Amino acid sequence: MLSYNVPMLQSVQVLPGARRALRRAVHVECDVVSSWWDEPVTHLVTDLSPHGLWLEAPFPLEPGEELVVCFRPPRWGDRPEIQAFGAVRRVELRRRTDDPRGSGMGIELLDLAPGDEEALAEALRGLPPPLPNERVPRLAREHVWVDTLLTWEEDLGDRINTFEVSQEIGLIADIDFEIEPLGELVTGGRPSRRWAA
Repeated sequence: MLSYNVPMLQSVQVLPGARRALRRAVHVECDVVSSWWDEPVTHLVTDLSPHGLWLEAPFPLEPGEELVVCFRPPRWGDRPEIQAFGAVRRVELRRRTDDPRGSGMGIELLDLAPGDEEALAEALRGLPPPLPNERVPRLAREHVWVDTLLTWEEDLGDRINTFEVSQEIGLIADIDFEIEPLGELVTGGRPSRRWAA
């Protein structure tokens, strides 16, 4: 049985740093062209995904700035290097010299050439993600407006399960999910002991 409820404000947990794709740790040089510089300036890419990259930069640009990036991802083979427009989405400026993480900027890739996004995802498959920072962000709590709550009742014979979800979450049931690992197995269990006769 399915019924609808009235619109309401609903409290939800927000995952920090939620991303469209898993970032991969890399060490790649990237030429950056910006309206602030006379010529391309080489930066270091330390993590990369098919949708964006992190550039180490002692003097990062302001969020919203547009630029052009040119780089060759790891395991890229003889394909031409990636040249794409990007936009600065996040900036971190570190003042302490003892901080192991340098200043930098997160760049969203805006217009990869056709086929480059899929090829980049394939080239990055199996590379490890970057090591986490020592500070672990806490889950944030926000209020979102839910236009319609769906109430589901599942009759199991001996009991009835009832739960409510937003209409958008309720539509997920119509989508086929494809489950796949995010990376290769890094460690395994100890080998079993074998006794010699």
